[in-house]
Amino acid sequence: MTLGYEVIYIDVSYMSFISAVISIPFIIIAIIIVNHCRKKNKNLTSYRRFFIISTVVVLLSLGITIPGRSLEAMRVTSIVENRGYIKCPTFTLLFGVKAVDAFARRLNYCHEPEIMRIAQYGYMDELETIDLFIKRKTSEK
Repeated sequence: MTLGYEVIYIDVSYMSFISAVISIPFIIIAIIIVNHCRKKNKNLTSYRRFFIISTVVVLLSLGITIPGRSLEAMRVTSIVENRGYIKCPTFTLLFGVKAVDAFARRLNYCHEPEIMRIAQYGYMDELETIDLFIKRKTSEK
């Protein structure tokens, strides 16, 4: 969160990454076990407990991630709003970008055509360009 800019982006997609970090090791180990047992013509019943635990871990990580993204979005939104930012209305900045929300210090930044042109994809490097545009525009007045 870069709070020095007039317009900032909030992206909580890292919650999905956390779920993947928890789940993927179990999935990989399960695949290795299955392949090993197939090659050696072994029965998988001795690994039944591991597969049950793996399934529970994967389902829990997914079950926590889905509501966790919403809770994290609410938490971060609250922090940003307490620092003086306003959430840009739907169909303004970042229209069509699902995972990223735009916030601005002034609501008119959300409707500025040039800022809307710059802020198309939700990339963090757009923020500096937007900030330079706003500074140029305010210095011209």
